[in-house]
Amino acid sequence: MPYNYTNGRYLVFKGNGSDGAPLGRIHQDGKVRNHLGEPLYYIDIEEHAFFSVD
Repeated sequence: MPYNYTNGRYLVFKGNGSDGAPLGRIHQDGKVRNHLGEPLYYIDIEEHAFFSVD
């Protein structure tokens, strides 16, 4: 399934899949921002981020 970063629907979870707390949404620049628009971290393999389309 292709990830569409433009629609803001993809939440990032830290932890084991949906057991992790949602951190924020992925933006086109690859950063995750919370609801205040503050960047949380860059998306990369090291983060082991999980994606959800809730």
